[in-house]
Amino acid sequence: MKNLLFGLIATVLFSLNGNAQTSNQEWLDMMETYKSLVESEISKECPKEFDLQDFKKSLINGENKLSETAEKTILTYAEPLIKYGLEFAKKNNLKELEVSDLIFYSSISPKVIVENGEIITAKVGEPGLTMSEVFHCAINALGGDALYSLAFSGATSWTAAALTTTFTGVAKRFLGPLGVAIAVVTFGICIAGAV
Repeated sequence: MKNLLFGLIATVLFSLNGNAQTSNQEWLDMMETYKSLVESEISKECPKEFDLQDFKKSLINGENKLSETAEKTILTYAEPLIKYGLEFAKKNNLKELEVSDLIFYSSISPKVIVENGEIITAKVGEPGLTMSEVFHCAINALGGDALYSLAFSGATSWTAAALTTTFTGVAKRFLGPLGVAIAVVTFGICIAGAV
């Protein structure tokens, strides 16, 4: 009940912003609140032989399942992320294809530079986000399947669309939007720390 209340409070606070652009601090607060709520929900069903991060990866890989109640609760918690994802898509003229895409877009902080749909990355040694950091964060969130999917995606540049397709393809393979909702917070917070 406490977690549901926090989720509703986060949704209301995020809704009060109206059409205002989300600040980086608001985004960080949203992601930290979401992370706390999701981890609390998943930890209730985490077997003793798993640590939480390994259990999350096992869920994403289809090796374990959550109860229907936990799945619905997590998707309810993701509502502010979906709203931010829509804001991000509109701001950057990205296609809003489905819920999984909007949830993924929420992992990209307002500090990340997107020009003409392409995520602007820095060369190694320069300030800014590098592709190696993107790979590291994807592997951290999704496991080894991310490395394979990213390496063999055929993308020649990292457009938001290419990254979205690759990430959501792995994350939703077994759990649909729920898989993306579980993986996105690890990825987003990792990317934010790299920027």
